[in-house]
Amino acid sequence: MIATLDGHHLSASGRTRGDVAGAGTWLLSGLTEDDALGFGLCDLGMGFPELGYVSLDELRGIRGPFGLTIERDLTFEPLATLTVYAEAARMAEGVVEDRASLEAAFERLERRAKEDRRVLKARML
Repeated sequence: MIATLDGHHLSASGRTRGDVAGAGTWLLSGLTEDDALGFGLCDLGMGFPELGYVSLDELRGIRGPFGLTIERDLTFEPLATLTVYAEAARMAEGVVEDRASLEAAFERLERRAKEDRRVLKARML
């Protein structure tokens, strides 16, 4: 799915990172048909990252010092699927992007899937 957020393309692996008024990070993996909501990993920097929906209007409305707004990180290249990022964030109590943390989260997901005799769809890229 491709849509726009303030003129920038947002894809299934896109990320919007906000650091204007705090340490908020949003890894968005999709948008609703009307582009009103984004779904992904949301971390407001308080140690409780979660998967869920976020209003794109609310993201656009966030203003930090000097009127700075949230920006899309154009350099972001995903290393794993969103499920792996979510597990790593739960383990670290915040969004992490380093390969070692993501691999540890993936291994944890693999172990749980094996114990539960489930097929794991999450993967490292």
